[in-house]
Amino acid sequence: MMQIGLTVGVLEFGSGSTLAWMLLAGTVPGLLVGPLAGAVVDHRDARRVASIGLAVQAAMTLSMGLFLEHSLVAVACCHATASIAGRFPPIALQRLRYAVLDESRWTTANAAVSRIMALTLILGALLGSAGVTVLGIVPTFAAAAAMAALAAALVWTVPGETARPAAAGGGLRLGGGLAALRRHPSACAIVVLCTAWGLIGGGLTVLLGILGADLTGDGRGVGVLLAVYGAGLLLGTLGAGRLAPSMQSRANVASYLVQGFAWAAVAPLGALLLPVSAVLFVMGVVGGVIIGLEVTLLLRDVPRDLHGRVLGIYLVADGASGQLSLALIGAALGIASAPTVIAVGGLTSVVVTVLAALVMRAPRKRGRRRPAETGV
Repeated sequence: MMQIGLTVGVLEFGSGSTLAWMLLAGTVPGLLVGPLAGAVVDHRDARRVASIGLAVQAAMTLSMGLFLEHSLVAVACCHATASIAGRFPPIALQRLRYAVLDESRWTTANAAVSRIMALTLILGALLGSAGVTVLGIVPTFAAAAAMAALAAALVWTVPGETARPAAAGGGLRLGGGLAALRRHPSACAIVVLCTAWGLIGGGLTVLLGILGADLTGDGRGVGVLLAVYGAGLLLGTLGAGRLAPSMQSRANVASYLVQGFAWAAVAPLGALLLPVSAVLFVMGVVGGVIIGLEVTLLLRDVPRDLHGRVLGIYLVADGASGQLSLALIGAALGIASAPTVIAVGGLTSVVVTVLAALVMRAPRKRGRRRPAETGV
């Protein structure tokens, strides 16, 4: 809801260039603070961290709506602050889930959360569009802020962890995340794999918008393509929760390969609505499998006291690759057609997937934990 209100509001009082800078202000600070957010979650009460982060987001969202007519600089500052605060709740809530659930249920829980996130994005888009049209920009921001405040209150009522994180007694330590990735090749491979999706996901909406507009000449084509992709995504998350642990790594890599080849196949089919829709549905299914499995595989071999830091690094890699892809696609569209850019992006993601799969084949190292891994 907030993103739709921000887009409409900035374009009403500014230009497309202003909107681009505003979106950048709401992305870069959050990416930079990712590792710090992970360290804070590893050393502090995850319930409080999540609640405070959501409360700050609520306050900044409401402030953005109030400042829109007066100062876009103030809006950018609020957006940057909301971006920073927004990095803490996902990591903290992930730690809380693992604290209250048996390890055998982690995959099912992660898949269920992925479905909820997909539905939330769809519902938020619908409510945001309706809110801006019917109520106006400021009430839409107020509604989004109220939802964030409600989420903060609900999280505050959740029981905290039964025991404090092991490293909490020694103060805040930022180290250990990279050391854990070096020691656990399977977790490192997941971080590399997420960049394969970033090569596609960063410009997915832009490129589908171009294809959809070319297919129907209006917004209906874009809506059909995104709806088909979203339906496949939800179906894939259902299947991810039912995979046996021994199949999860192979299913994750296979899904990335299918996703890359499918996206490349969209290029020659760009003028045909039904074939493109079928390919996007397949992409959505394997994308749902990836979303449902990835966090489980990332944290499977990592010590619990480093979960936050490793997840923070993963989120930075995921977000940074998407933003880099978006920038590269914007530049590439100036010299090449959309089908060419799509084909190159899909095949490049396949290459990255193969490299990550080779890393993942390295044997897992078990045994005594090294001092560097605990941040010492």
